[in-house]
Amino acid sequence: MQAEDVQRLFRSMNILFGSLLTGQVLLLLVSLGIFAGQPLVESSFHDLLKWLVPVLVFTVSIVGLLLAQNRLGRARQLRLLTLKLQAYQVAVIQHIAMLNGACLFCIVSFLLTGEPYYILIYAAVLFLFFRQRPTLAHARLSLGLSDTELPAD
Repeated sequence: MQAEDVQRLFRSMNILFGSLLTGQVLLLLVSLGIFAGQPLVESSFHDLLKWLVPVLVFTVSIVGLLLAQNRLGRARQLRLLTLKLQAYQVAVIQHIAMLNGACLFCIVSFLLTGEPYYILIYAAVLFLFFRQRPTLAHARLSLGLSDTELPAD
């Protein structure tokens, strides 16, 4: 695989990453702007959400991590760099998509209830989201590649 192809692959993954992040932040800003202090749902629904959101976030985070690790473990066994990087791409996209869903659920929960509690959970998930940003260093580490096997930045 040529260095140019590797750069193109990472550029496309980072465009997707940035798009998902931009969508989250815009929805959060709109939600903060729209919320006028009046919850859109009854407090009993908030009682349900305050347990459901952390459980969902935790579950999605763990399942996403396990799926990504499984795919990356199989990718380490492949011989061709192209196949390894394709598997890395799928693993990263799958994981950030799951984390994105959890982020959006936190924002919608805030929008419905007005409770800042959901923004705190969103911030925690956003931290996990940023840790999955596709970089060459992350790919090297995830796939067990050396600097010589994967062209430098």
